[in-house]
Amino acid sequence: MRTHVFEAAALAGHRDRFVWLSLDSDRPNNAEAVTKLRPSPAVSLLIVDPRAAGVMRQVPTEQAGSHMVAVISDPLHAFVTNRIAGTTTVIDLASGRKLADAPTGAGSEAIAVTRDGREVWVAAREAGTITVLDVQTNGVLATLTVPGQPIRIVMTPTGTALVSCAGSGEVVAFDARNRRQTGRVTLDVQLPAGSGARAGGASATGAVPVGISIARDGTVFVAATRADKVVALALPALTVTRTIDVPGEPDGMALTPIMPQAVCHACEAPADPYALGEAD
Repeated sequence: MRTHVFEAAALAGHRDRFVWLSLDSDRPNNAEAVTKLRPSPAVSLLIVDPRAAGVMRQVPTEQAGSHMVAVISDPLHAFVTNRIAGTTTVIDLASGRKLADAPTGAGSEAIAVTRDGREVWVAAREAGTITVLDVQTNGVLATLTVPGQPIRIVMTPTGTALVSCAGSGEVVAFDARNRRQTGRVTLDVQLPAGSGARAGGASATGAVPVGISIARDGTVFVAATRADKVVALALPALTVTRTIDVPGEPDGMALTPIMPQAVCHACEAPADPYALGEAD
């Protein structure tokens, strides 16, 4: 936020009015400050009613670094990955009760549900693994080795799990039924000048693919964060069919049901050509 908001030209005049405070509530020497400030706990799952624009329920995960969420309908459970704790928390949404913490590896982040709804796949970027969880027992069914910092997962309608690996600049394909790797492709796209000091750090190579989504026509869209591009891939060979320039290190991606397009979040979005200017 300091980098992408307070440095923005439109907010430059307000810069001196704010003090940035970062508080690590897990450190014992910050206990006094936590008691006084009573910060809202970040390690919780918030259940929000969009129509009422309010929080219906807050369920603590009691795990450090809670991040991404996947929901299954039978049973109605939420699975929350915890990056720092290296676990995935299971929450009963009907009762708002925490059920379990499954061990899923250091840096547990990406999460996806298989098309049949029977398994949850969790990628741990630091451990370099994918852990497969049984949604009925919340137990570990398998652990797959995935080098290259696996950071996002998407399931295709045909039963393929696609994994973006930020560290190696690759997209990896698995047959979700037998949990075997079926392909591994490097995103070979041109990088902008000075990209070495950008997303991914020194440990990452190449385009740093992160966000990944699949459209109804089967096209796979990958946010190549370091390359300032969204890359379109064709299944099953994961062939690059086009690249779309998206300045500002694109990251998270999702598909809108309203328009047939991929929507990509960029922290430094380009200027809005339709923004209202000052009156003459």
